[in-house]
Amino acid sequence: MIYQNFIALALLAATSLVAGFFAYIYGIKRQTYLLVWTIGWGLYALHFLSPAIWHAGPVSSLETYFNRWIYSLALLSFFLGAQIYANRKPWI
Repeated sequence: MIYQNFIALALLAATSLVAGFFAYIYGIKRQTYLLVWTIGWGLYALHFLSPAIWHAGPVSSLETYFNRWIYSLALLSFFLGAQIYANRKPWI
């Protein structure tokens, strides 16, 4: 059980570093797609927050719902950023 918390904590740290990297690159270039990708990586890092910190017992349905919602928002953010990067009209 402790190994799962450690793995989730490592994934949280890694995705947070990637989000910080994209934030740094956005600060230099000021491109919209970089901001959207930064938001996506930040949301993806939040996806690992509850398994890394609060996973002490059985997973509640509310926690599962929250994780899936955050994960879906991250995927939509990545998709929107890719459309902006390709100079396509974003699907909304």
